Amino acid sequence: MTGPAEANRIEKSWPRHKVRVALCYPNTYRVGMSGYTIQHLYFLFNLHEDSLCERVFKPADEAPPRSLESGRPLSAFSLLAFTLQYELDYVNFLSMLLSSNIPLRRAERGERYPLVVAGGPAVWANPCVLEDFVDLFVIGDAEPCLWSLLDLYVESKSKASFLEEASKLPGVYVPGADRRVKRALAESLDEAPHPVRQVVPLLRELEPVFGRALMLEASRSCGRRCRFCLISWAGSPARHRGLQRLKEVVEEGVRLTGVGKVAIIGAGFHDHPNVEEVCELVVERGLKLSIPSVRGDLLSEEVFSALKKGGMKTITMAPEAGSERIREALGKPLEDEALIDAAARAREAGITKLKLYFMVGLPWERAEDLEGVAGLLKKLSKLNFTSLHVSVSVFIPKAGTPLQWLPLADRTRISQALEHIRKACRLPRVRVDLVNVREAELQALLSLGDRRVGRLLEEVVKLGGRLGAWRTVAKKIGFNFEEYIHRPRQVDEELPWSFVDQGVSTSTLVRELERAHNAAG
Repeated sequence: MTGPAEANRIEKSWPRHKVRVALCYPNTYRVGMSGYTIQHLYFLFNLHEDSLCERVFKPADEAPPRSLESGRPLSAFSLLAFTLQYELDYVNFLSMLLSSNIPLRRAERGERYPLVVAGGPAVWANPCVLEDFVDLFVIGDAEPCLWSLLDLYVESKSKASFLEEASKLPGVYVPGADRRVKRALAESLDEAPHPVRQVVPLLRELEPVFGRALMLEASRSCGRRCRFCLISWAGSPARHRGLQRLKEVVEEGVRLTGVGKVAIIGAGFHDHPNVEEVCELVVERGLKLSIPSVRGDLLSEEVFSALKKGGMKTITMAPEAGSERIREALGKPLEDEALIDAAARAREAGITKLKLYFMVGLPWERAEDLEGVAGLLKKLSKLNFTSLHVSVSVFIPKAGTPLQWLPLADRTRISQALEHIRKACRLPRVRVDLVNVREAELQALLSLGDRRVGRLLEEVVKLGGRLGAWRTVAKKIGFNFEEYIHRPRQVDEELPWSFVDQGVSTSTLVRELERAHNAAG
């Protein structure tokens, strides 16, 4: 066995399988294993009778990455399947290829090198930045097309013939293919496979952020349609697994993994029609429970009690802004009193810690909105939580959302807003994490980027991927970094990612943008 000690690792015979897949997560082992995606894709790839799938993570040092299961390099595999959850991991993605002596550009790889496949939320709405480096993108859910792709690979005589046939599948984008790409959608979660024999890291220092737990996907996407949220738009519609199916997954999954905790996954879990019963089915079995960030105002006292019974000490909520006006503009109508009431009910149920997410640099932000954050924190600090953790990010316009035409706020304005909130957090038992402004600028660049940004990315990676290299390279190649991220886009201009059909019309997005402006005044 190579790599860290694990339970339920899948190890297959290489000579017996025609397709050898390296499932790559371009970040560290602990980060990758803290999410559901790796468990899900590892399970799906290995269900196919002709497919062998091994996991690869970015090494902590600069060594070439190798698979955990057999210790093989990336060049030994047929397919390199990268899941891209965050735009900033694009650097790690290309770095993993570079350190493996695999040409970065797809045009230079030919038949000798593995096919590079990419999916995940970061590329669903906008694959353009990585078009020169990725042979094939999966846009949307994996279930409708993954096995068809594997079947095609087995039957194809060459990489070129495989890509030609694959480009005809729904949800598949092959750069250079002249067609509109419609997102793949798994319409029913009850009919979609759910991993139960999940891999469990056995070393405490490598455990996921929520510990050793069975990851339970109760919901996928979110129906609230907050206007800034990529998952709510690129992953829509919201879907939920039925209560009976969830019971089966919990019973079988706990038996096969031996864990004593269930971590519920799903951005829209607070809207699950059986949210209370799902929590109770976990705690009634004597299991610990973890849930994602939620709209606390949508949860009942019974749910908070179940969370406490399941050993949950922290409740996470995302007000996003310090004023009801801005929340309305963001498509997240939430009154201060409703938020405070939800936090109070959580505290009364015995939950001792509160985590809050805010954004700054919002298009309609005023001084009173930042003051509103301070006022809200003062009220919440009186609820006697033992810890109040505030995490502050910057509003990043995301492709495929109603706010995709808006610019990133300038650095001075963002820095002033962050400083304002930092001072507001000087309260007992309150700690604050502030985003790195330069990283926020890069995220905006990669979120809204085209192939020119991809070429900039390539040169940065060749220089080691350092944060300070971006503007140096941009100046060298004549790319106007500042103009690209700070200019507003016109609703009638052709956007680089307009060929991706997310199932939402441009007129709907424009209408939502107008509603945002009207709500903000």
